[in-house]
Amino acid sequence: MVVPSASLAATNPQQLFSTYADRLFQIRVIEKSSQRKSTIGSGFQISANGLVATNYHVISKYVQDPDRYFLQAISSKDKIESVTVEDIDVVHDLALVRFKAKNRPFLKIRDTKSLRKGDPIYSMGNPLDLGTAVVPGTYNGFTKQSYYQLIHFTGAINSGMSGGPVINNKGEVIGVNVATAGNQVGFLITSDKLLNLLNKYRSNQNNKMDFQKRIHKQLVANQKKLMGDTLVAKWKTVKLGDASIVNELAPFIPCWGDKSRKRKTKKEKYLVVSIQCRQKEQIYINSGFRTGNIGVQYKWIENISLTPLQFSQLLGNSYSGASMPNRATETDVTEFSCHESFIKDPDERAVFCTRAYRKYPGLYDVIYVSTSINHNDKGLIRHFTLSGFEQNTAKRFLKRFLEIREWN
Repeated sequence: MVVPSASLAATNPQQLFSTYADRLFQIRVIEKSSQRKSTIGSGFQISANGLVATNYHVISKYVQDPDRYFLQAISSKDKIESVTVEDIDVVHDLALVRFKAKNRPFLKIRDTKSLRKGDPIYSMGNPLDLGTAVVPGTYNGFTKQSYYQLIHFTGAINSGMSGGPVINNKGEVIGVNVATAGNQVGFLITSDKLLNLLNKYRSNQNNKMDFQKRIHKQLVANQKKLMGDTLVAKWKTVKLGDASIVNELAPFIPCWGDKSRKRKTKKEKYLVVSIQCRQKEQIYINSGFRTGNIGVQYKWIENISLTPLQFSQLLGNSYSGASMPNRATETDVTEFSCHESFIKDPDERAVFCTRAYRKYPGLYDVIYVSTSINHNDKGLIRHFTLSGFEQNTAKRFLKRFLEIREWN
């Protein structure tokens, strides 16, 4: 007989733990040569025949290098199961794995519509390799200014709990552990993202999966949607010095500002006011590689006591100082290839650089930097970065970006 989650509400965390611990697993990535754990996380059973949900980042080493690693699932009773990867959603950091089972108890997935801010929810997993645990917490709605929407959870999500379920008092999964900011601030993947992955898997489970092609397809689809949502938004502008700049591209790309202190000393040779807008999230590919991010930065510089040559050199240093905010290694991306040009009205020197993704053809990281020229007392630096976009998509963004360059 198939046994899903019980329908009766539990009265305390102890009862939840005793009722549902048999649905939980520690997920291990084992290095073949040493036969030792390389990565650990958590997972939970979502079907009677051994289908288990976890985070993509928990099993990413195996997905990226299956010749070097293999996977295991360890039950709450320390039984070791060999598992296979069935499907992944790299954009939302989810994965489905499977072990051989029949008529096993599993957890039911529930949407979050019935939850209200302040409702108690319970995170489960294997923190710090210490064994299965349940952590009481609070549902605080969805994260603000976020493109890849997450649940804000007040409770301790520790290393090793990634991929574990977060349940209500009926034992229904309403989210998946994914990240923590410390100080009892955690983040959960919403249950609807897991349901979407599960439904797609069930409709295509007879097809053998090439995971690199799967990741590539997901990244391409996501960057098109992300850029489409960014370009369709009404870009808000603000004055910075004598120039008009973008102050908000979209609600999911928040902006911050800063200003250097103007001191009446000989050491203060110039004044800098800056505005930076960037997404809070990135897509995890592997431990050294992140993607899926848009960022914009402006700097207004006023000369106080620099010579014209020194001021020109100061602006020129912005090119060598420009870098990508996402992590990537030489095994993931090529070297940058750059093109320099000059823009009229106002006069600017611009550099446009791209580096290609080695495993995902057609996707690039992009850096654009421009500085005003022919001014000895003031200058504007404009800078944007795009992580994991097609070149045509990047050029669409560049065209829109260059339309906002009013100068008094």
